[in-house]
Amino acid sequence: SSGINAEYGGSEIPTAAQFRWRPKYFPDYQPDQIDGPGDGTVNQRSLELCKKFKRLKDHKVYPGIKYGEHMQILLNPAVIEYIKDIISETDGSNKQSGTELVF
Repeated sequence: SSGINAEYGGSEIPTAAQFRWRPKYFPDYQPDQIDGPGDGTVNQRSLELCKKFKRLKDHKVYPGIKYGEHMQILLNPAVIEYIKDIISETDGSNKQSGTELVF
C-alpha cells in the first residue's frame, strides 16, 4: 500500500550523537556523551534517514520541517498547517489506500 513519509529535521539543539566509554569503564560507568545537532531527542543523522525512503516508489517523502524541539513539534502552528496541507493534498487520492503519515 502507498503511504506518505514526512520527514522533519531538528534545529541546532544539542542532542546526543555518540556515547564513548573510556578504557576499562564499560560497562560499569556512564559513557561520555558527545552532542551534535538535532531536535533535543533525535540526532540529525537519524532524522535524515527517512530521506532514503525516496527510493521506495510507493512512498512520497515531503521536504523537511525544521521547527525545533522533538517533544514540542506537534504544538507548533506551522507544523499543524503543514500536516493539514499534506492531508488535504492527499485526501481525495489516497482515502482507500491507507495513507499514513510518518514523523
